[in-house]
Amino acid sequence: MTSASQPNPPSIEPLRQIGLAISGGGFRASAFGLGCLSYLDHCLLTDSTGHGRSLRESVTFMSTTSGGSFVSLLYAENLYQSKTFADTYRQLRELMDGERLLNDAMRILEDPDAWKNTPTKQRNLINAYALALTDSQRLGTTTFDPLCQPQPDTLLPHLRQICVNSTEFKNGLSFRFQNVDGRLRKGFVGNFDLHFRRDALTTIRKLRLADMMAASSCFPSGFEPLMFPGDFAYGESGAEAGLTTDELQQAMFCRDAAEQTARLATHFDSLPPTLSEVELTLKAEETDDPPAASQAERPPVPPCKKPVEFGLMDGGIDDNQGIQGLMLGDSRAKTIGKGFDTLIACDVSSPYIDDYEPPAIDTQGWRQLSVLKLTFWAAVLLIGLPVLTGTLYAGPEWRIALVTFGLTMGLLLGGGLLGLWYWLRAAGGSSTWGQILQEYGGYFFRIPFGTLWQMIAARLSSVVLLAGDVFMKQIRRLIYQQFYANKAYQNRRVTVLIYELSTKYYPVTEARNKKWRPNPEPSAALMAVAEEARTMATTLWFDPIQVKRDMRDKIIATGQFTMCYNLLAYLDDVKNVTVSPEYRLALDTLTAQLEADWKAFQDKPLGMVNRLGARQAFSNNV
Repeated sequence: MTSASQPNPPSIEPLRQIGLAISGGGFRASAFGLGCLSYLDHCLLTDSTGHGRSLRESVTFMSTTSGGSFVSLLYAENLYQSKTFADTYRQLRELMDGERLLNDAMRILEDPDAWKNTPTKQRNLINAYALALTDSQRLGTTTFDPLCQPQPDTLLPHLRQICVNSTEFKNGLSFRFQNVDGRLRKGFVGNFDLHFRRDALTTIRKLRLADMMAASSCFPSGFEPLMFPGDFAYGESGAEAGLTTDELQQAMFCRDAAEQTARLATHFDSLPPTLSEVELTLKAEETDDPPAASQAERPPVPPCKKPVEFGLMDGGIDDNQGIQGLMLGDSRAKTIGKGFDTLIACDVSSPYIDDYEPPAIDTQGWRQLSVLKLTFWAAVLLIGLPVLTGTLYAGPEWRIALVTFGLTMGLLLGGGLLGLWYWLRAAGGSSTWGQILQEYGGYFFRIPFGTLWQMIAARLSSVVLLAGDVFMKQIRRLIYQQFYANKAYQNRRVTVLIYELSTKYYPVTEARNKKWRPNPEPSAALMAVAEEARTMATTLWFDPIQVKRDMRDKIIATGQFTMCYNLLAYLDDVKNVTVSPEYRLALDTLTAQLEADWKAFQDKPLGMVNRLGARQAFSNNV
């Protein structure tokens, strides 16, 4: 999906410098993001001498969330270690191989020896995932250090900066892990209320990529919050220096939201209540980082007034698309030059939800009894039956045991009911909810158990739908509205949506793109692959059925051909943008390549998955 055509400043050269966002969504997002990035690697921008450079090498900034962060972190790590993109592609496909990562995490969870070098880490599933990611074939024990080393701009890899999004549970804001170096690559590691101090680069460089990945991808209900600082600390290992909780706490700067707002108000003529987080963060970065001050000249920043501990969870809670991080990166780039020529958002979520179906009420059999009646009959069975049997029928050797068991059950049941009564009395207090519970709680014990269970199940299912779909999709709408309402992004934005070429939703895509049609129209085979890809659940594994259906590669392929489709639409949008004749020729040559690829995808939607680097072979010999 692309923006409507608008006159563009002549300084913009479409696709010359790209900012790329990859959404959250478990392994579905990882595979789709890998497909999008691999197709950018496949595409060439050819100069007047015939030398071609892949569009992947035009990507200077990546903002990712949750499953998308697997792609950015592993790609950035390999890139800064001078490994090839083929290495990244192979490693990510292996990372998403069935249930391998889940199996490793479970083995670590039950092995006490695996936790010896990280004594402050909570022994839970999300930290087991983080430790599983430290495997040498994944992220290893690599820290932020290689990505944060200050270098001249000409020596930096094409990917200057990454932004790995999580959500902090102190202020409820996005917490962004960004490779800063105190020079060219700026921004908060955190947010404007809660961030690592500017003079704490040594500590920032010690952060492990695996822990950032865990913080970005621990989705609610599936995982526990990652706790700062304990879950980010680790001991020394060989030549690797450790990272202590004290060091992490000393590196952190925090203020409450009211204090921050009061400070920022002095830098605005007025502080409207609708000011976006992007604008607030940029202004906060300016006030915390005056352009004229060098790292050495800045006054020391005090640590938090008291030791700070806070939880971190999935970045998708606040910005599942990573678009706010992308817009921040673009705005920050403008302060030292021009922004990105093109901003591409790759997204596996959608604005659609399934209809809510309330759980059925089952009052058949024992479910028609109330909780009080069930308790009565439980007492009869647990107390009366053993005592009666022991007294009347059992021999001497069993009589004492059965009577003792029955009386013990009676004491436990009576103690439990007495404890519940005291809890209800204590819950009254001054709380209005407690008082109402104390007064009316007894009614719930007198209705049929099947009805009570349906009430509980309906609440749980509606809360899950509300938090997982309704709220997140509303946040998604607001962020896209912000992205598309800003005229500064006209002719510079592309969204690549996993569902837009699917069998169910292609008619919506077709109706939206009124000025351009692909030639040919997407085939039934291609749309069927996209339909399977969009319906996969949000998990960090591929189960045996999904492996048998080849879901990983189908989602990778969907990323590839959906990126191809949207690049074609984008280049049609910007065909009247003023660029140099040489660059126009490069864009025309790229368009011809995209058209050939699009035709090839119709018969073989998965044709590129195993042909990494075979540009001509794919278009000419699928």
